[in-house]
Amino acid sequence: MTNDGQRRIWTREDEDILCSKHIGCSVMVSAFICPCHGLLQLSEEQFSANPHVKYRDTFVVPSVQEDGYWRSEHMLEQLEQRVTPIFEILHPGCVGVFCFDQ
Repeated sequence: MTNDGQRRIWTREDEDILCSKHIGCSVMVSAFICPCHGLLQLSEEQFSANPHVKYRDTFVVPSVQEDGYWRSEHMLEQLEQRVTPIFEILHPGCVGVFCFDQ
């Protein structure tokens, strides 16, 4: 592409400068919000009392450069490994309904 890696480029005065998206670090943030708890996470006490739970929170920050693009498979893995165990501890006996916006 024209101007990739250049510090100076030619533009018209009324033209915005758009840099290529592939330069630099790019991350995706994925977390689950609960209406009554906010960010879906366990306290230290809850986490310690449940040794079968591997993660204390649902927060995931993958890097596009290191982990690739965030895909549906990643979301399902996050839901199974992080969200469901935490939800079941915070809301015993309840059924969770999760809405996704892509």
